[in-house]
Amino acid sequence: MYPVERYLGKLKSHVRNKAKPEGSIVEAYRFEDILTFCSRYLENIETRWNQPGRVDDDHIGDIQIGSRVAELFPRVGKPVGGSSYYILTPIEKLKAHRHILTNCPIVDNYRNITHNQMRRSQRSAAEIDKKVHREFAHWFGNRICNNLDGIHGPDKDVFISLAHGPFDKVKRFTVFNINGFKFRTLERDNLLKTQNSGVFGMFGTKSYSSNNDTQMRFGGVPYYGRLIDIIVLSYDGFTVPMFKCEWANTTNPRGIKIDKLDFTSINFARLLHNGEHEDNEPYIQASEAQMVFYVDDESEQGWSIPVHLKPRDLYDMGGNDEVMTPIEPYPSQNFEQIFSNDDLGTSAANDDNN
Repeated sequence: MYPVERYLGKLKSHVRNKAKPEGSIVEAYRFEDILTFCSRYLENIETRWNQPGRVDDDHIGDIQIGSRVAELFPRVGKPVGGSSYYILTPIEKLKAHRHILTNCPIVDNYRNITHNQMRRSQRSAAEIDKKVHREFAHWFGNRICNNLDGIHGPDKDVFISLAHGPFDKVKRFTVFNINGFKFRTLERDNLLKTQNSGVFGMFGTKSYSSNNDTQMRFGGVPYYGRLIDIIVLSYDGFTVPMFKCEWANTTNPRGIKIDKLDFTSINFARLLHNGEHEDNEPYIQASEAQMVFYVDDESEQGWSIPVHLKPRDLYDMGGNDEVMTPIEPYPSQNFEQIFSNDDLGTSAANDDNN
């Protein structure tokens, strides 16, 4: 059906009095315009202009206590469906907690202290980074707990919570809405025809050409993975939703390649953080995840082409830099500030005189 025919069909649906179809259409069209205009200025009422998004990821629940906590660990996302409880193993707890410390800005100064202390010994830069990665969580906890009197300011409670680490008991989910996407674990995806377990993230990675190399290079590395577990890590005073993923080895040509047409292919036969080794990093914060889905490459077995997705409730503003802007209701206006009582009275008087 052509657009004109669809529009005529819409006008025909407005006809209530078949004896006067034109009048019915005009009246319905006028009422529709009035209701549309008024709905833009209504608050706390659902209209067609402010309907919930297709993926409702607005967090509902208790607010994180303390403005500093809310700034560092804001409530994000919304779990879907029921939950179960799970006890983290010591290795799982260390890996998840280490990712939180690595990405918390108020902890950066303490990480720099450990680097400076280790530079005094005869170690290469690569060895120092590896040692800090393994031991920083334990060192940070001891440093804070043994120096509580020397910590002041609004970050003290956060430091203490981070030093004590998360609780062993966590909530586990299979579906989680965040960043405009509905993520599902791989196990649940296998029971469905749709695919919502693909995860993409761009993370900064340090690299060295060899163990004796002192020139560290830092750059953003694309990581492609599949979501295998969703947990909510609980600290004293705040919670952090975490995704556990199996990551393809995108640091090695055997795990990622780009063909002459600029198509990226991923091989999940070679995983980056496989097994229970202490240095592995399978966890990321849920807020860091973007969604992709994988299309099997029919020409090469074992390889998949990731397709990046955009949330359906966002639109592209164009330009050189891709900017995604949420669709928001029309801003409300205060007509009392536009027209004073005198202006309204004068206008009414002039209308009466005319």
